[in-house]
Amino acid sequence: ILESLKQSGKLDSTLVVILGDHGEAFGEHGDYIHASAIYEENIHIPLIMINKHLFHDEVAHPVGGIIDIAPTIFDILGLPLPKQWQGRSLFSEQRPNKTFFFNPWAGFLFGYRENDRKVIFNATTGKVEEYDLKADSGERTNLFTVDAGDRNALLQPIAGWVQSQRQRVADLVAAGFG
Repeated sequence: ILESLKQSGKLDSTLVVILGDHGEAFGEHGDYIHASAIYEENIHIPLIMINKHLFHDEVAHPVGGIIDIAPTIFDILGLPLPKQWQGRSLFSEQRPNKTFFFNPWAGFLFGYRENDRKVIFNATTGKVEEYDLKADSGERTNLFTVDAGDRNALLQPIAGWVQSQRQRVADLVAAGFG
């Protein structure tokens, strides 16, 4: 694709975005498929943006989700975001370094990552997991213990996010998906 754009003279005026849609487990937590969990190997995806006028081999690691990709592209192009969009540009200094996860395929898994802190909640079993990804990038040591952890405080961001999504869906239905 890049060679074709180069030959046509359009490479310098094109923003090429390469994005994965999900991670893939290769046994890290006992799984060998995708959509089975929300550990980093399941959700960490590649994002590459190519344009020699905009990027110069920089590598960044913001916390974000697929929901932030279109707003990031709009930001790069200088276009205003539609009001109903939830995501924010990965380049925005006002966006929190936080994202939420949901997986309905292996029980009901909810989670969030904020900076290096990751929380996973299995709503089917009630299990809570908390990880410090800076110290434990493989998510091997669950820091949450019933005795030492404040379960409600840890899960409050997930509860707030679920409620906001519930209201968002209700608003879309009421508006006729318009």
